[in-house]
Amino acid sequence: MRQRRDFVFMLAGAIPFVALPARAQADQFLGSWTDHVANQGEVRLTISAIKRNGRGEGKMEFPRELRTYVFGETVDSKGLVAVLTVHAPTAVIETPTGRFDLKLAGSRLAGTYVTRGGTKTPVRFKK
Repeated sequence: MRQRRDFVFMLAGAIPFVALPARAQADQFLGSWTDHVANQGEVRLTISAIKRNGRGEGKMEFPRELRTYVFGETVDSKGLVAVLTVHAPTAVIETPTGRFDLKLAGSRLAGTYVTRGGTKTPVRFKK
């Protein structure tokens, strides 16, 4: 019995260290990002924190449209709330108008913006 208990304690002590690389990679998403997206103009993305559940905090600005979404738990067009979910090295941003599927590649977040109508547009945010 003692061997089993020692093994469980040893395993439990190792679990936080397994999560460290993923957490460090998630932290690479933090900061300010910009891109010029077709039909939307400049888009500014600010990620200020990534929670343990992968949800992000910050905002997404569309200056040409005078619109800013804050990141929350549920998409809300009236409240201007979008949802950012990070599972390093990928991130998904759900907005009332569409979805950004992104992948971290160095100092870029690249991927696709898909409107609710199905139109796909490539995006490449730069830090």
